Amino acid sequence: MSSPYKQTLVIFLRFFVMKVVFAALQNDAIQFSSNQEVFVGEDAIFKWSLNENLANNIGDVKFGVVTRPAKHGERLDAILLRTLPSGKTKWNRHSSYVTAYVNRTEVIQNALAEFKISNVQLNDTSEYYCTVRKTDETQTMITDYVQLKVIDIQILKETSSQDVISWKGHKIRLHCNVRIIPNTIKKFTWRNKGTSGTIVNPSKQRDTVNGSTLTIVTFKDTDFGPYECVARTPTTEQRHVIRIKRLYEPSEPGNFSHSRRLVKRLNCTVVAKVSWMPPLKHGGAPVTHYIVEYKPFGRKWSKASKQLVDTNYIKICRPPRDEGGDGLRVRVKAKNKVGVGNSSRATIVTFWDVPTAPLNLKSRLRRDLGEPFIELAWDCPLHDGGIPVSTYQVEYKHIGAAWRNAASLQTVEKQINIWKTSQDEDVYHVRVSAVNGVGFGETSNILKVAFAEAPSMPLDVVEKTVLHAKKTPPHIHIAWKRPLDNGGLKITHYKIEYKSVNLKNWNLAKSDLVVDEKYIIKDADENQEYIVRVSAKNNMGFGPWSKPVVVKYKDKNFVAFKARSQGSSLTPVNNSVLALVFLLATILTKLLPR
Repeated sequence: MSSPYKQTLVIFLRFFVMKVVFAALQNDAIQFSSNQEVFVGEDAIFKWSLNENLANNIGDVKFGVVTRPAKHGERLDAILLRTLPSGKTKWNRHSSYVTAYVNRTEVIQNALAEFKISNVQLNDTSEYYCTVRKTDETQTMITDYVQLKVIDIQILKETSSQDVISWKGHKIRLHCNVRIIPNTIKKFTWRNKGTSGTIVNPSKQRDTVNGSTLTIVTFKDTDFGPYECVARTPTTEQRHVIRIKRLYEPSEPGNFSHSRRLVKRLNCTVVAKVSWMPPLKHGGAPVTHYIVEYKPFGRKWSKASKQLVDTNYIKICRPPRDEGGDGLRVRVKAKNKVGVGNSSRATIVTFWDVPTAPLNLKSRLRRDLGEPFIELAWDCPLHDGGIPVSTYQVEYKHIGAAWRNAASLQTVEKQINIWKTSQDEDVYHVRVSAVNGVGFGETSNILKVAFAEAPSMPLDVVEKTVLHAKKTPPHIHIAWKRPLDNGGLKITHYKIEYKSVNLKNWNLAKSDLVVDEKYIIKDADENQEYIVRVSAKNNMGFGPWSKPVVVKYKDKNFVAFKARSQGSSLTPVNNSVLALVFLLATILTKLLPR
């Protein structure tokens, strides 16, 4: 036999498990959206959502009111019982607690657990419940509760103030609009939550039948709230919070730049355009204007000229010299609906500019005075910037080098001579810039110069006669002399072109490259005349063509030998003649130019 202690423990565990299961079923099976407030005279709609698994397994649904709270021993009084799946509804007309609900309550059509109480009154404020009974073997009862509060005053948040903007020294009005049962006693109170909810002086508010308006001027940080409107009747209290967004003046503009432009006006020949970037902080409100102040050097800001512009730039015409014609100090303030922000740092604006680029840069190679050098010359800039050009800066570097490593020379003239900076480099890039009192101007176009040049043309192109010991295919020997001027560099190649005299266009000519001053036209046509020309090349390129010459194959350009009747040696036909021929051939070979 079990002890009373064990029986009590078993009963407790069963009760605890049932409570846990019931809570789980209640949360998973039936749920009301939220508690609600309904104005006097309106309809209260109660909607419970059911789990899909539960919706097909319900025996009946009960809707009622909690007439005694749980802390006093809960009492549930049903208003109606709806049996499913027939949908038949049974009303509780015997309980005095629910008699007032019966004629005002109805079941929402095509819904399992939705009900409506019409024309609610203040005494309808209570807790309501919905219970569903499952049809399975457990016959589980699942109940959910919802709180209904009937009010006789309601703050209309749609027409009341929500978020208001203000700034230091600005007056604002906060509106708290309500609807209320006529002739109901009401009271409005305003609290500043920025000061821990202290009550605002009632003299700053104005109450009407339909609401209350609070008028304040925001100076201190605590004046920016937020504020809470409290509307009360003997039975209802409503609250509404209004937040204030604080605006500030914009910060100062920055990143100034300016440019100068020449114009053709009678009283204005130079215009300076001053630009700036908008403030980093606009204060919460868009910048509407900029206040531009400018003054000559030495004048006080209190006597500065001012202009109001709605762009982030201003154009200033050059004033007379005694009014800042040499330059001005300029500062800018940004303005929004709150006010004017701090001044920017003053920037100096001059009506003079650096010169434009020098024009028509040209060069000339000089190799007739010893070491080769380049004569440079150029024309004045189109615009000197308003101040006479004082010097010119010439920069030059060999191709491939960076400009930061360029050689630099300065001159007051519009010409200068330059020499090589490296004996291994012959080709350079050159540029020139003009300098005035403002600074260095734009650089000119880059000019390519060389301290050497292509060779002059080869000389004395001739057909060369060469004797051979045996008969050879038709060919023509060409020879020429070196150019008088190699351009300052070693000649590396010769280019020879030849074509039939019948061809007019050199584009159809045959060509070849050789390193010596001679060439053989092989497989020549015995009956054809040829035109020949030659060009010399160094590292600067090919020089001009030589004068064209006409050449033709000649048949008698070999010496015949006769064999002895015995032995392998050759016997000359005429020893004296043969000796003379070889002597002449040797002399001609040495005398011909190479």
